[in-house]
Amino acid sequence: MGLALLLLFKGAVRSYLPPLMLPNSGNLGLPLVFLAFGQEGLELGIAYFFVVALVQHCFGMSIYAGSLKLGVLMRQPLFYAVAAVLAVTWAGIEVPTIILTTTEMLGGMMIPAMLVLLGASLSRLQITYLRPALAFAFGRLTIGIASAALVIWLLDFSGAMAGTVFLLASMPTAIVNYIYAERYQHNPRRVAGSIVVSTVLTFLCLPAIVWAALAIAGSR
Repeated sequence: MGLALLLLFKGAVRSYLPPLMLPNSGNLGLPLVFLAFGQEGLELGIAYFFVVALVQHCFGMSIYAGSLKLGVLMRQPLFYAVAAVLAVTWAGIEVPTIILTTTEMLGGMMIPAMLVLLGASLSRLQITYLRPALAFAFGRLTIGIASAALVIWLLDFSGAMAGTVFLLASMPTAIVNYIYAERYQHNPRRVAGSIVVSTVLTFLCLPAIVWAALAIAGSR
């Protein structure tokens, strides 16, 4: 859907396809599904987030880089983190508290670091970037809702699973898209603008999005 939209309006695919594709299903989406559907929603949301994160750091990064390089992908910490989580879960290993605390602290540093980089880019944002940013924000929300409805219908989801998919797919553009746009120099300021406007738009629509997710799940 995102690729079709960009080709239709002659947008820069390498700059804007990942922001249209990949939602902020982690630090924004997970608290929302926990609020709406409790522990069951959180567990489903984490599974959803794993998929989005893997796609982001594999195909999303490759779109910005312009090629799929195995060596670069193998240096991404996320793949090893997911492998470690699966191994620990399947083997039933009890992880020592000191390791859990250390990894939680290191992981928590990522969000403020991304926000600092995003703020630095926004300080140089021009007013002419706001119109395309608004268009891409509406595109992200529309594509998220449409793709969620399609997946729920095709896979015959119901209950908390359907609501979780709808809620997470409707989230704004992930901030990490800006990191790759800046790294590979593909319109980072415009990507930053689209992230901010997308986040604001989602917050404005959030009551309706949560209400729709609860209605889809049959929990309203």
